[in-house]
Amino acid sequence: MTALCLGASAASAAGEHAGEAGTFNLLLENDAFAATDHHYTNGLEISYLTAPRSRGSIAFRLAEMLPGNDHGQVRVGWQFGQTIFTPNNKDARDLVPEQRPYAAWLYGGASIVYSGRGHIDTWSLLLGTVGPNAQGEALQSAVHDWLGNNESRGWKNQIGNRIGGMLVVERKWRALALTGVALGADLMPHVGISLGNVASYANAGFTLRFGNGLGTDFGPPQIRPSLPGSGLFEPRGEWAWYLFAGVDGRMVERNIFVDDNDLEPLLAIEKQPWVTDVQAGVVLTRGDFRMSCMFVHRSEEFDTQLEPDRFGSLAFTWRF
Repeated sequence: MTALCLGASAASAAGEHAGEAGTFNLLLENDAFAATDHHYTNGLEISYLTAPRSRGSIAFRLAEMLPGNDHGQVRVGWQFGQTIFTPNNKDARDLVPEQRPYAAWLYGGASIVYSGRGHIDTWSLLLGTVGPNAQGEALQSAVHDWLGNNESRGWKNQIGNRIGGMLVVERKWRALALTGVALGADLMPHVGISLGNVASYANAGFTLRFGNGLGTDFGPPQIRPSLPGSGLFEPRGEWAWYLFAGVDGRMVERNIFVDDNDLEPLLAIEKQPWVTDVQAGVVLTRGDFRMSCMFVHRSEEFDTQLEPDRFGSLAFTWRF
């Protein structure tokens, strides 16, 4: 994955805009990067984060009411994405007890992103559909046909259609930063909470980074639930890079893909109340282009899960 990062970054166009700009983000998460094919198997999200809004805008006035305001910058974000989940046994046509069910989540969202002195706050509202209307079977079947992979045979047993939503609030800040002439390091704790019928949880953790250009962002974007990142990207030179590693712990009250759905009584599974993500990766930037590659290890999400989830992530950002 690192080689892919280097190649894409080297091929990007150089240059740096004067003044403020918005950012477009494309994010792909897939367990094929970790040589597995089950549980959380694919995530795709595209998003756009505007340039800073004026002080008279509605977004800025809303951000003024948020706690911890220190007259920073306010941006508005838009996102559209899909996540797909499958059981271990994808050859079975019938429902497989003690394994997570087939499921997909198709969503759109809007965010207010406030960047202050050494911290970033994100308020996001995600709305969409869970079930066949989310088109998980169609996308996975098309991709598997293209790659020549085996068909997943049990999609008729997926979670039924329903409207879903989440309100997510996150804060991430630089608690410690050491800077040198060429290299630096920082520690970024984070806290967050999600409320909704798709997922409800409280989370906290931290990220360690080492490299240069650490002030260009607060970490790359990721698909929730995860360590919080951001589409915010403010390049300050031609080339930059950093390595990062992080941990996030979540106390889970609700996970629609595991419990409290129409299939759960037949599956005999129960969610784990505590889930941990451990991740590591690299970020490379050149001019107005950023690319990140990371590997994520996620602990068991339900009681009969045989092994943790592992997946990789690629994220591309263009600033314009």
